[in-house]
Amino acid sequence: MASPVYGKSTHDIRKWLIKSKCRISKGVRARKACRQTDPPTGGVKKTLQLLSIPVARKRELVRELSDTYDAKMLCNLIGIPKSSYYYVPGSCDDLKLRDSIERACLKYPRYGHRRIASVLRREGIYIGKERVRLIMKDMGLHVRRHRRRTRTTVSIGSTPYPNLLKNLDIAYPDHVWCIYLISVWQMALQLILLY
Repeated sequence: MASPVYGKSTHDIRKWLIKSKCRISKGVRARKACRQTDPPTGGVKKTLQLLSIPVARKRELVRELSDTYDAKMLCNLIGIPKSSYYYVPGSCDDLKLRDSIERACLKYPRYGHRRIASVLRREGIYIGKERVRLIMKDMGLHVRRHRRRTRTTVSIGSTPYPNLLKNLDIAYPDHVWCIYLISVWQMALQLILLY
């Protein structure tokens, strides 16, 4: 039974995998029946899925055989997705990334992790906002928060009264008097509460 790809059979590939110490079960029935062939593996016949071969090693195996056989068939046979085979990790230096985050935080001190991530994207550094948040937390970069000011008086359209006691030296008793002003509705409320 020859494979349509390059005229090679899957039997040849199985032989090569057995030589490289990767055993494959011969059929679906063997996996479904779960025959006890090797007690240390939990009573299940050995397959590539049970072997603890790292994905990087499986990727190397597919690369070695991809010039002779079809990559899709090899990926199915070895048990890795095609996306794992074609995956190329992005290379971004951590020191450069931290430096660019620090420069962005110095330039925009009120920006949080989301806006810093968008600034970095505009510069051509594609990084997620959660990674930016973790790096900012690790570096101790905090957003300078806007200080809220509490208004003690409502002075819309009017000027506040000047403080006449600011430069006055209080020399004797009863020199300065203070009065507590209450509005009419507060006085009415106090009268109601008394009765």
